Amino acid sequence: MAVLRLENISKRFGKLWALSDINLEIPDGRFCVILGPSGCGKSTLLNLIAGLEEPTTGRIYLGDKDITKLASHKRDIAMVFQNYALYPHLSVFENMAFGLRVKGFNDDEIRSRIERVSRILNIEDKLNSFPKELSGGQRQRVATGRAIAREPRLFLFDEPLSNLDARLRIELRAEFIKLHRQLKRTVVYVTHDQVEAMVLGEMVVVINDGCIQQISDPIELYQNPRNLFVAKFIGIPPMNIIELRLIREDKELSLEMDNFKLRLTCEVNKRLNELINKKVYLGVRPSGIELSSDGQNEAEIMFIETIGEDSFVHLRLSPTIEINVRLRDRMVVKTGKSVRFNIDFSRVYLFDEHGDRIYL
Repeated sequence: MAVLRLENISKRFGKLWALSDINLEIPDGRFCVILGPSGCGKSTLLNLIAGLEEPTTGRIYLGDKDITKLASHKRDIAMVFQNYALYPHLSVFENMAFGLRVKGFNDDEIRSRIERVSRILNIEDKLNSFPKELSGGQRQRVATGRAIAREPRLFLFDEPLSNLDARLRIELRAEFIKLHRQLKRTVVYVTHDQVEAMVLGEMVVVINDGCIQQISDPIELYQNPRNLFVAKFIGIPPMNIIELRLIREDKELSLEMDNFKLRLTCEVNKRLNELINKKVYLGVRPSGIELSSDGQNEAEIMFIETIGEDSFVHLRLSPTIEINVRLRDRMVVKTGKSVRFNIDFSRVYLFDEHGDRIYL
């Protein structure tokens, strides 16, 4: 079993806490993606798992074994880096064989493993080539193949596709999915690219400022963000976030700012009562807003953005509020004109001034 468990993991560099109180369990055979912006601590976390760094506090377990202080080469873990880390003076075959030779495997076993792995990765015709003769995608396949040939209990990937162009990233994402299904091994994959995370991850761990923000499958992460950071970070285009004030009028509640006003249709509860006259954040995805001639609110069309088959209209509601709306049914709109719209309240998210989700 290769269940990976992190208990109360923290890491400090000087006065900076790069990670704070990380608790995480990744089941055996699961493809787990660690997702977050640059500098959030995700690569530090991967280095701790790999044994390249030692945690300031906490324990790391692989299966039933405590590997917190175990040397990296004794952890039965293989790591694939962003920069490939291939030996330029060795052929593809020898690059993939290097780790196996260090571990004492005989020549027949080495050749058998490398031939099998090279077939899986479609690089069997490149075994006699050198890294300088390969494309970026081929080099990443070699680096991945070197890790697979070792047959470890756990694979670690540190942003392996970030140096590749868009087409190659799409191609290799598909290869990683096929590879995981074949190998059935536990994978921890670090990326800042939410598309990669949503496509590859069976479970996604969102990190920011050294803390876990949410652990979910991709669909749950998109549909039910637990806080403002996750809501803004997940989704392309991103969720519209509007800073408003919660106002009571007679027995009704509404959200207001400048000339924008949205009446709440939900039942008033204790939590909402506590937030009256306080700042809240309304979140709604571009698909949760509909342009309509009888819409409740009016806005000015700033510009129109077309991405493939989808078009998005950027609206200015007031001098301080702008939103993005997904255009439906190829509706004809013009920049600079006014348009009316409705917000589907069933698709609205509310967050308090601290960024915590308000569940209605």
